[in-house]
Amino acid sequence: MKVAFFGVGAVCSVISTLLCEQSSKNLKNCVEFLFIVRDEKKARLHFYKNSELLENSKFLEVSSFEEIFHHPIKYKKELENYDIFINSSTPSYNIEIMNLALEFNSNYVDLASDIYKDEVIDSLKFEQQKLEQEFKNKNLFALINLGVSPGITN
Repeated sequence: MKVAFFGVGAVCSVISTLLCEQSSKNLKNCVEFLFIVRDEKKARLHFYKNSELLENSKFLEVSSFEEIFHHPIKYKKELENYDIFINSSTPSYNIEIMNLALEFNSNYVDLASDIYKDEVIDSLKFEQQKLEQEFKNKNLFALINLGVSPGITN
């Protein structure tokens, strides 16, 4: 399995570590990871205890994620053939990363949404849901709001 993370922090390091451990038990090899980050050196610090994971990882350092959103073809070589794109950065990038996932025929996961927007409160629908049919049409899945904080921070 090949997984691309947009942004690295504590939650990303935990998720990727668990995926690596589970795949090692089941598939006898670690998942291949791509971490898309603004600072590779800082990102690598989150994996200081997991050398196996780093051995199966690539880093793509960009000045901003918008660079990828506006010029996806420029990053085709790096982004193609990934099974899943995971937004582990800010929820403000959810739609852009979802669109990339659709463009590269990848599944999608995000960890949070801006649940306090008036339109979300009024409609009880998240903005990611507007892309539901596009994912269905391509036989892909998009799992939204899988973060770890519900019940912890509220």
